[in-house]
Amino acid sequence: MGYLGTNLHLPYNALKYQLLTKKEQVHNKKHSHIRIVVEHVFTSLKQWRILSHRFRNALKTYNAKFVIVAGLYNLKHNQRNNADILS
Repeated sequence: MGYLGTNLHLPYNALKYQLLTKKEQVHNKKHSHIRIVVEHVFTSLKQWRILSHRFRNALKTYNAKFVIVAGLYNLKHNQRNNADILS
């Protein structure tokens, strides 16, 4: 069982009287590392208000506007990474 259209699987949950195996704990740790990166990106995109408020323009323009905001996020993120490399 996992997320539709992805290779990601849901994290394992411990049962009431049964602890997770080491393999399940490692899987959950990897899952949480991926999830937090995605959560941080969505938080940044919500600052542009394209995801946090009701979209009141034509729906056919939503995808283009979302791609523009995602591009701006990537530009900002890449500039920050390049500055860290150069210093």
